[in-house]
Amino acid sequence: SDYAFVPVGEVSKAGRGRHTTTTTTLLQVPGGGVIADTPGFSFPSLEGVSLENLVWCFPELAAAIRDKPCRFRNCSHLSEPGCAIVSGQFSRHPIYVHFRAEAKARQRLEVKGKMRVSASRQVSSSSSSSY
Repeated sequence: SDYAFVPVGEVSKAGRGRHTTTTTTLLQVPGGGVIADTPGFSFPSLEGVSLENLVWCFPELAAAIRDKPCRFRNCSHLSEPGCAIVSGQFSRHPIYVHFRAEAKARQRLEVKGKMRVSASRQVSSSSSSSY
């Protein structure tokens, strides 16, 4: 087996594996694809991906949209009628929903941060002109 070189450790009392590797390794999966062994990371993040582009990170969801586009151009792929993804059976749709919620929360924080910076600039420029 190609995986014979991968060190395996005991499972913790919490039911999680313990880190046995120290470097990132890509493992080829029979039939296509790769698995990334990334020590120290338990859940990936798509920090730089916008809400609009998130669906394209899931090849099977992107293929469904290309085959049969959603009814609405601004479809969120959550519950809209005529959505190519919601109407299909995709095992990774819950993962898409999770990442979409994460991206939306991050977007809100970025907007709040920009508003805060803009407000502080207005306050500092108005206070400096009052002298």
